[in-house]
Amino acid sequence: MARMSHRWWPALAAALLCGGLPAAAADGPVLRADACSVYEVDLGRVRDDLLPLLRAAMRGEAPQEARDFEDFLDVSGVRALDRLRLVSRSSRDRSCASLELDLDPRADGGILAALCGVRGGRCRFARYVREDDVLAFATLENLPGSLEVLLPFLTRPATGPEAAWLGFDEDGEPSIVGVPVRSRLLPLLAGEIDVMQLQPADGGPPAVVLAVATRDGSALRDLLLDLVAGQADGAEGAAMLGLIRGLPAQPVGEFQVTALPMGPALAVSRDFLVLASDQAVLREMLARPHGDLRVPQGHGWLFARGAAMSKWREDLARRAAARTQAGPALPAMAQAFDGLHFDRFEMRASGSRRRLDVQFHAEGSPLNAGYRALCEMLAAAAADSPAASAGTD
Repeated sequence: MARMSHRWWPALAAALLCGGLPAAAADGPVLRADACSVYEVDLGRVRDDLLPLLRAAMRGEAPQEARDFEDFLDVSGVRALDRLRLVSRSSRDRSCASLELDLDPRADGGILAALCGVRGGRCRFARYVREDDVLAFATLENLPGSLEVLLPFLTRPATGPEAAWLGFDEDGEPSIVGVPVRSRLLPLLAGEIDVMQLQPADGGPPAVVLAVATRDGSALRDLLLDLVAGQADGAEGAAMLGLIRGLPAQPVGEFQVTALPMGPALAVSRDFLVLASDQAVLREMLARPHGDLRVPQGHGWLFARGAAMSKWREDLARRAAARTQAGPALPAMAQAFDGLHFDRFEMRASGSRRRLDVQFHAEGSPLNAGYRALCEMLAAAAADSPAASAGTD
């Protein structure tokens, strides 16, 4: 069998977390379904059972690798894992699941406890977003708080990422392309970061919008341009940055909007910095706050309207086939949900110092969607098989 496309794996992973594969319609062989499952896991026992075995396995490794392993245990919070509870319910029309992770208050929770204890926030940019326009929307509601608790993790050599963009000064403070994170970036961040995919009114390609809450939009824009300048190579990159800095801005509502070369647009206000792939969509959003998207307060939220995404994908495929006989290239956010034909999907995360709560909800037929996804995967695999390719030559 031909190897299946990688685009299926994010969709299947999300589906497993939901306890099923949600679908937009009862399109499949399942006529009735009702299921419930509850799992409680003693993570403390798992930790106590496995850590001695892992340490024994590390004895044959280099001493530095063993020290790095212990450093990871100290920073990550693995030693504080206590209890995990998973609850899943599904029917023919919907599925929901919840995950509760408890940490031992007597143990050092490390970065895990720090992330659980990040103060929750709210999504203020939702007042510009209409739910009917949304294909997918994701928010992290306290970006500076999350970055602050991650900094100790980033500064540990055994657990921090090895990335060219991340450096450290002589005091061990992290910096991005020479810009100190604590002293210059964090003071400008004021809350959420939102990524969304919106359907334009004319039915064209979805617009991707990134919004960052800030204490000074103009200052954050200048800082980001400095970061880009630090990575730009040669005279051509410097000239492009000079062009962007010199572009005029136009007032739109509370924002100053700058049209960038090649189509995107950048907008800043006192409270936000916004980057969008479609200038018309951005201007319409920001002209006045008339959004009705309701975002629950917490750590993070993910929302996707699968029926609308599937309809857009089908329309795009028909137009592409009529023009070039070729299939469309899906944006990354659409690929993540390609193959999941659901009406509505939500994931919400919240927590406290010693507990993380994650909730999933999907409307549609979970079992029939699995059947449809299986049929589509097999059809795609058959179309990619050597025999099918030979038949078209």
